Amino acid sequence: MSFPTSPTNGQTTTTNNITYTYSSVTNSWTRVPTTISLSSGTTGGTAASGTGTTTTFVISNTSQSTSTTTGALQVAGGVGIGGNVNIGGNLNVSGSITGSSVVVTVNQVTATSGVFYGDATGNGALYAGVIGYTPFAQTMFQATGNYNGYMEINVQNINSSSKGSADIVASANDVGINNGFIDMGITNSNWDGSQPYSLGTALTANDGYLMVGPNVTGGQGNLVLATATTGSNIKFLVQAINAQNSSTTVTNASIAMVVNPVGTVSTSTASGTLVTYGGVGVGGNLNVSGTVTGGGVRATTAASAPSNPTVGDIWYQSGTDVVYRYEIDGSGNTYWIDIAGPTVILNTTSVAVSGGGTFTGGTVANATTFSNVVVIGTGTTTATSVGLAVLTNDAVQLPVGTTAQRPSNPGIGMIRYNSSSTIGLEVFSQSNTSSYIGTWTSIIPPIYQINYLLVGGGGAGSNGQVGFNGAGGGGGGLITGTTSVIAGTQYTITVGAGAAAPASGSPANSSVGSGSSIPGLLLTVSGGGTGGGASPYAGVAGGSGGGGAGGGASPGTGGSGTPGQGYIGGTGSPTAPAYGAGGGGGASSAGINGSSSLGGNGGTGTLVTIAGTSTYYAGGGGGSTTNSTGWGVGGLGGGGNGANGSSEAGIAGTLNTGGGGGGSSGASGSTAGSQGGSGVVIISYANASQRAIGGSVLNYVANGTPFWVHTFTTSSVFTA
Repeated sequence: MSFPTSPTNGQTTTTNNITYTYSSVTNSWTRVPTTISLSSGTTGGTAASGTGTTTTFVISNTSQSTSTTTGALQVAGGVGIGGNVNIGGNLNVSGSITGSSVVVTVNQVTATSGVFYGDATGNGALYAGVIGYTPFAQTMFQATGNYNGYMEINVQNINSSSKGSADIVASANDVGINNGFIDMGITNSNWDGSQPYSLGTALTANDGYLMVGPNVTGGQGNLVLATATTGSNIKFLVQAINAQNSSTTVTNASIAMVVNPVGTVSTSTASGTLVTYGGVGVGGNLNVSGTVTGGGVRATTAASAPSNPTVGDIWYQSGTDVVYRYEIDGSGNTYWIDIAGPTVILNTTSVAVSGGGTFTGGTVANATTFSNVVVIGTGTTTATSVGLAVLTNDAVQLPVGTTAQRPSNPGIGMIRYNSSSTIGLEVFSQSNTSSYIGTWTSIIPPIYQINYLLVGGGGAGSNGQVGFNGAGGGGGGLITGTTSVIAGTQYTITVGAGAAAPASGSPANSSVGSGSSIPGLLLTVSGGGTGGGASPYAGVAGGSGGGGAGGGASPGTGGSGTPGQGYIGGTGSPTAPAYGAGGGGGASSAGINGSSSLGGNGGTGTLVTIAGTSTYYAGGGGGSTTNSTGWGVGGLGGGGNGANGSSEAGIAGTLNTGGGGGGSSGASGSTAGSQGGSGVVIISYANASQRAIGGSVLNYVANGTPFWVHTFTTSSVFTA
């Protein structure tokens, strides 16, 4: 083989059917590829040149391959390649890639499925990561990293439904669908515990868990946590709040419990086989074979006194059944002091105990008779002349029971609390006929709480006369609240009537509705004031005041309400064309003023839920007007509408709401007024059964609590 002497850059030469190109930069001759031209789409072609074995072939056809029978180069048989293969596009293989040591260098391998077999034992099936790992003969899958931070093998279930979790499972040879495996996993964000074969609702969303599945054979399938290094332990951390913080680290402050090697002796709160940093709740028995130490105080059970005691230690002497405490006196001397005394079991029905002293503890099994004064406590009261003196400042617990649980053979002077019905504290007292016969008598009946609503009768809507429009009546006075009653006591109930309607052609009256009351509980409300008319112009004061008349030379002012019960009535208008009269005041707001175009609306009553449903009471009546439209609307709580020039009579207040009557119009003459609504008294209380009598009774349940409601629409008696 020879090449030209003194070649120039880019010069070519052919030697042994191989063409070379010269590079003056590197002083080298490089082979020039031989091009084989095949027409696109032909099923075959013949190389123009380069049939020698040393020739480089270049196929310039750019057809892409989508199968074994398409593309720029199609080979019907197999292809044997002795060197490297570089592929610029995708590699699709319908068969297998087989080799004793196959290395594929690519950026990414994508497949719908893959199977990797190791040797006969499964060893060496798959390696991932970087080289430089320590190989072990029993390794099926090796994942190796080299990074100054945490490396992970991540399993994620991206399904967001209620049963989703991500799990890593190791299985025994006899694994079944629900046995023979250990599962480490984490629940997904919408977990509800309904996943089959799971830990159910013991887990919540995003909980991590470690579980051994149930085993076919009882006693197997344990979860064993262990360490093998001498002096090592197992630590449990809870609420390690710095674990996801890049600037801080988790410290020992997050350790909740430590398990140390078996047999580790506890000499402090920070030593022993099991150490907890916090309290321990024990739902069953606690058996301790050693010494219990806490807060510097030790409790010991032994036949002889413990050595090296400290003040406050407790010693139960097992031989004599005595409990001692180690104490120090005022001179600095220390002693074991008997703090309970021996347990005394009295086997006879009556034992006489003489002498004095202090009984510091013990059990008396049968009846015991003390021949002298018994004093309980250390109070300063000197009550030593009685048989039993309780010298404490707290209370004495009396027997509590129903009527059926009274003693079968009571004696005069016995006292107890009867929990049945209305009896309360009772004493067995001597009868009038014999000193040997008695009767149980209630001395302090039970006291219980009630809710109350009192509404007075509503004021009347005034009559209308020529030149004057009648105003709405004020709502009855209203109070609501809670108070206490004594069981068995009778309480008089007075329910106020609504004020009578002023007659046609008569001057407006100055009446008010009647008040409602429970005198025995010092509860009373006033009736509503009647609205103003031709005379007097002004509304009448009451629980809520009546409105002022419309028309006349000057405005009719509204009557005042009673503080805490109702509001003032609205002022009437003397201005044409409507001459609107004022609305009556309500329990929660004042009546609205009349205007030259409208009658004033009645004031709003109060919304009360004492009977189980929300209801308005004591609304003011609406004022009337001369116009055919624009009358005042009665206030919520039974207030009647005012009249207009077309329908001249006002509407009466609703019965048993305390609503004020609507004013009547004087558009075309004299029109009678409207009556105020009657009042009401309602009492309710919480109890499992009805305990009182009177009125119309109903019951309802609110938040699981039964309530009883007594409604009085007329005067009567409530027996608590």
